[in-house]
Amino acid sequence: MRVKGSALINLLVLQCLSFLCSSQDFDFFYFVQMWPTSYCDTRQSCCYPTTDGMKFWGHEWEKRGTRTSLDQHSYFQAALDFKNKTNLLQVLRDAEFWEKDLKDIVK
Repeated sequence: MRVKGSALINLLVLQCLSFLCSSQDFDFFYFVQMWPTSYCDTRQSCCYPTTDGMKFWGHEWEKRGTRTSLDQHSYFQAALDFKNKTNLLQVLRDAEFWEKDLKDIVK
Protein backbone atom coordinates (compact mmCIF):
# COMPACT_ATOMS: atom_id res chain seq x y z
CA MET A 1 0.00 0.00 0.00
CA ARG A 2 2.84 2.34 0.84
CA VAL A 3 4.48 1.83 -2.57
CA LYS A 4 1.19 2.50 -4.39
CA GLY A 5 0.67 5.77 -2.47
CA SER A 6 4.22 6.86 -3.20
CA ALA A 7 3.82 6.03 -6.88
CA LEU A 8 0.57 7.99 -7.00
CA ILE A 9 2.21 11.05 -5.45
CA ASN A 10 5.13 10.78 -7.88
CA LEU A 11 2.70 10.56 -10.79
CA LEU A 12 0.79 13.66 -9.62
CA VAL A 13 4.02 15.62 -9.18
CA LEU A 14 5.18 14.56 -12.63
CA GLN A 15 1.91 15.68 -14.20
CA CYS A 16 2.11 19.05 -12.46
CA LEU A 17 5.68 19.56 -13.65
CA SER A 18 4.81 18.59 -17.22
CA PHE A 19 1.98 21.14 -17.17
CA LEU A 20 4.37 23.87 -16.04
CA CYS A 21 6.89 22.97 -18.71
CA SER A 22 4.28 23.10 -21.46
CA SER A 23 3.43 26.76 -20.83
CA GLN A 24 4.32 29.13 -23.64
CA ASP A 25 7.48 31.17 -23.70
CA PHE A 26 7.25 34.93 -23.93
CA ASP A 27 7.90 36.61 -27.26
CA PHE A 28 8.80 39.92 -25.61
CA PHE A 29 8.73 41.74 -22.29
CA TYR A 30 7.39 45.16 -21.35
CA PHE A 31 9.25 47.34 -18.87
CA VAL A 32 6.44 49.43 -17.44
CA GLN A 33 6.68 51.97 -14.67
CA MET A 34 3.38 52.89 -13.03
CA TRP A 35 2.10 54.55 -9.95
CA PRO A 36 1.41 52.12 -7.09
CA THR A 37 -2.00 50.43 -7.13
CA SER A 38 -2.20 50.59 -10.90
CA TYR A 39 -2.38 47.60 -13.16
CA CYS A 40 -2.53 46.86 -16.85
CA ASP A 41 -5.10 44.44 -18.23
CA THR A 42 -3.92 43.36 -21.68
CA ARG A 43 -7.51 42.86 -22.82
CA GLN A 44 -8.45 46.44 -22.00
CA SER A 45 -6.24 49.37 -21.10
CA CYS A 46 -4.05 50.50 -18.23
CA CYS A 47 -5.83 51.69 -15.11
CA TYR A 48 -4.18 54.44 -13.08
CA PRO A 49 -5.14 55.69 -9.65
CA THR A 50 -7.82 58.31 -9.74
CA THR A 51 -6.79 61.82 -8.81
CA ASP A 52 -8.68 65.01 -8.29
CA GLY A 53 -6.89 67.47 -10.57
CA MET A 54 -8.77 70.49 -9.25
CA LYS A 55 -7.78 69.60 -5.70
CA PHE A 56 -4.13 69.22 -6.75
CA TRP A 57 -3.98 72.54 -8.61
CA GLY A 58 -5.85 74.24 -5.78
CA HIS A 59 -3.20 72.95 -3.38
CA GLU A 60 -0.40 74.18 -5.66
CA TRP A 61 -1.96 77.64 -5.81
CA GLU A 62 -2.46 77.81 -2.03
CA LYS A 63 1.02 76.47 -1.24
CA ARG A 64 3.10 78.31 -3.87
CA GLY A 65 1.06 80.68 -6.00
CA THR A 66 -0.22 82.86 -3.19
CA ARG A 67 3.39 83.73 -2.33
CA THR A 68 3.83 85.57 -5.64
CA SER A 69 2.56 88.92 -6.82
CA LEU A 70 0.67 87.20 -9.68
CA ASP A 71 -3.03 86.43 -9.78
CA GLN A 72 -4.09 82.80 -10.19
CA HIS A 73 -4.41 82.85 -13.99
CA SER A 74 -1.11 84.68 -14.50
CA TYR A 75 0.70 82.30 -12.13
CA PHE A 76 -0.36 79.17 -14.00
CA GLN A 77 0.10 80.83 -17.39
CA ALA A 78 3.69 81.72 -16.43
CA ALA A 79 4.27 78.10 -15.40
CA LEU A 80 2.93 76.84 -18.75
CA ASP A 81 5.02 79.40 -20.68
CA PHE A 82 8.13 78.30 -18.80
CA LYS A 83 7.35 74.64 -19.50
CA ASN A 84 6.87 75.32 -23.21
CA LYS A 85 10.14 77.19 -23.69
CA THR A 86 12.34 75.02 -21.45
CA ASN A 87 13.50 71.55 -22.41
CA LEU A 88 13.61 70.11 -18.90
CA LEU A 89 14.98 66.77 -20.04
CA GLN A 90 17.91 68.52 -21.72
CA VAL A 91 18.52 70.64 -18.62
CA LEU A 92 18.72 67.48 -16.51
CA ARG A 93 21.05 65.83 -19.01
CA ASP A 94 23.30 68.89 -19.11
CA ALA A 95 23.49 68.80 -15.33
CA GLU A 96 24.40 65.08 -15.53
CA PHE A 97 21.43 64.42 -13.31
CA TRP A 98 20.70 60.97 -14.74
CA GLU A 99 24.14 59.51 -14.29
CA LYS A 100 24.88 60.49 -10.71
CA ASP A 101 21.71 61.54 -8.90
CA LEU A 102 19.03 59.20 -10.17
CA LYS A 103 20.92 56.11 -9.02
CA ASP A 104 21.05 57.47 -5.47
CA ILE A 105 17.36 58.40 -5.51
CA VAL A 106 16.24 54.97 -6.72
CA LYS A 107 18.27 53.01 -4.14
